[in-house]
Amino acid sequence: MVGRRKLLLCGALAALTLLFCGGALAAPAGASSGRLHFKPTVLKRAGGEPNVSISPSGKNVLVDGLDGSPPATLYRSTDHGRTFTKLHPNFDGQAGGGDWDMRWLNNHAVIAADLSIGSGIYIHRSTDAGRHWTTTSIDTDQYDRPWIDHFGRKRVYVVAKGFDNIPYLFRSTDGGKSFGTPPVPLIVYGIPGQGGPDPGGAFGTNWNAYVDHLTVDPHSGAVYVLYGIDDANTYSLTQPLGAANHEYIARLEHGQMISREVYIGGPKASFLAGFNWLTVDRHGTLYALLNGRTHGRWSTRLVYSRDKGRTWSSPTDLGKRHGSNVYGSIAAGKPGVLSLIYLRGTKRDPSKPQAWYAEMARVSHASTARPRLIRDRPMAKPMHLKDICFDGIVCGAPGFGTDRNLLDYIWNAVDSHGRAYGVFSSDGPATHSNNSQTPDVVVLRQNGGPRHGHGGPS
Repeated sequence: MVGRRKLLLCGALAALTLLFCGGALAAPAGASSGRLHFKPTVLKRAGGEPNVSISPSGKNVLVDGLDGSPPATLYRSTDHGRTFTKLHPNFDGQAGGGDWDMRWLNNHAVIAADLSIGSGIYIHRSTDAGRHWTTTSIDTDQYDRPWIDHFGRKRVYVVAKGFDNIPYLFRSTDGGKSFGTPPVPLIVYGIPGQGGPDPGGAFGTNWNAYVDHLTVDPHSGAVYVLYGIDDANTYSLTQPLGAANHEYIARLEHGQMISREVYIGGPKASFLAGFNWLTVDRHGTLYALLNGRTHGRWSTRLVYSRDKGRTWSSPTDLGKRHGSNVYGSIAAGKPGVLSLIYLRGTKRDPSKPQAWYAEMARVSHASTARPRLIRDRPMAKPMHLKDICFDGIVCGAPGFGTDRNLLDYIWNAVDSHGRAYGVFSSDGPATHSNNSQTPDVVVLRQNGGPRHGHGGPS
């Protein structure tokens, strides 16, 4: 549940009115021939903010949702995602439940990061595919949503924003059993003046600083963190809390983080509150999905880098025209091919009540100026009928919606056989639910159409 932002009475005083909106206009993506097919599995009342993680063999699949039972509601498939059974693990009282991120270390071992209130970040480890867990913690601060990834079985990385709004990276060399005594993190921004945000924005007026995603290249071990921060020009009378309009990537190089620009938006740009995605293909090409508003349009836009994040392409809009496209997530398959999931709204403004649909797409030629998409809407009925709020505890403030029943995030992955998966929460007609209930989790498993190539770890 991202978005524990500090409320500032002085935010409106920082408003600036600028004529320049900044950034290049996003080019539209093209359509491709063929059809995709997905089989949905509904996990009733499993909660919001779902996650899907697939073992290297593709046989074991874990799915979770947040339904109020800490740390998460866990379901497991042992037949390549065809059927799921609810797990009932015991965490011996060491469970937060605010957020959950998980990764398979091999076909049996899983590691997860779990946000707590008052005990830092819990690190859970399982060696029997999620049935039983042991727990340690990174307890040096109160953190926002943690992300976890790994290289091999021993190197584990955790990144999260601290109470001071500064993002930190923690490292383990023993498979997540420990992160130092005490844990000593790296500041994700890196050394001021080396390509990241200016020191004043990074360490002073950083009220809209968010960690978007953590990705480790499974072939080279390179560690990347995508993050966003605001500029003072985003504060206005209509948006008194500002918005994250500058996106950066930090790479771990020789023991320190080095930041570089991904996209610098103008005063009316908003990349939401940490809901942007990062993935890497087998050739080392990086892809970032920027979810938010630029030039008055809410959509999901793709940028890529072929030089380890040093330079980035102009954004390409992957969303359909008209309406709105939000909460996009990407996962890499073979070089140049991505799986995409996003929520499609019938109105241009996501903060208005409307019908929302989950859509999947296969993106080919992803590292070119004109990617090609094959789309599918696996469920004909809408999965949500109200607005969508993107910013946690400030939902209802000017510039944001009010409904947060789905919580935050949707997720996707590609297994080792090239089969795409997507997960989203539904409280609408698609699952015979309604907005007053704990939402259901829907697992989409590809069962037809062109595959995506060997997927990366998830």
